[in-house]
Amino acid sequence: MKSVGIIGSGRWGRNIARSFAKKRNVSRVVSSGNTDNLEKMKTIVPNVIVSSIDDLLEDEEIDSVVVAVPIENLSGVATKCLLKNKHVFLEKPAATSSDEIEKIEAVRGDRVCLVNYLYLVDPSYLSFKNAVQSVKIDEAVFVWRKWGSFNNDILLNLASHELSMLVDTLEEVVIEGNESKLTDDSCIIDFRTGPTRAIIDIDRKSRTSHKSVMYKTSSGLFMWTPGFFAHADVEVISNEADNLLDLQRDRFLSLVSQNQSYTNLGLSKKILELIEGIKQ
Repeated sequence: MKSVGIIGSGRWGRNIARSFAKKRNVSRVVSSGNTDNLEKMKTIVPNVIVSSIDDLLEDEEIDSVVVAVPIENLSGVATKCLLKNKHVFLEKPAATSSDEIEKIEAVRGDRVCLVNYLYLVDPSYLSFKNAVQSVKIDEAVFVWRKWGSFNNDILLNLASHELSMLVDTLEEVVIEGNESKLTDDSCIIDFRTGPTRAIIDIDRKSRTSHKSVMYKTSSGLFMWTPGFFAHADVEVISNEADNLLDLQRDRFLSLVSQNQSYTNLGLSKKILELIEGIKQ
């Protein structure tokens, strides 16, 4: 069985390494040089080799690479990995612009390039998605309260999650009548797409922690929060919400082992096009 390489030893890179180490040998890690991050990584994968990106990509025992670097570096690193015939588990949003996505797509070939939109694999979210497929959605409201993720663009880092669910549940999303308000640490995105009003309300300096999605539809209110979906008298509770990263890992490794040519870069491109429209 081939090994996995990790590019990025920050907090999220370590979380992914911990997950992949349960199923595969994580043999090499590339880091920016932060010694504290590397020491923490070695407590997760004690025998990992600290490597340059070139040495990792030349290692023939590695067939898959996790790319968990700062957002502005994602597309360049992913492109380099794909050019070396590696499958790529790529952190969202994969790039900073839709043009960068096209450059990744141009070199992907038949390799797996899975962008990690984590909430889309939550079993309760999948129940929510299936339930709203056949109803008219009047309003889609996304609310997220948290503390953290201060150093990244709030739309690219956080709103991309909400937009991934909006795009995933609607057949087409086109911004009409954008009335969004953005600050450094919060955003209220408000636009229409066809018959649906979409509202995304995020505050990353909140003293409370909360994430929910509510769809107001012709068949009543549908609500999702990680691990839980409800509509009328129907409730679906999933204990898998704490293990979404493991579910995504298994999906990726299955695609790799079956030699399937898969990517969801098209989803990332659509999300980035929407973000570009919101910023206008």
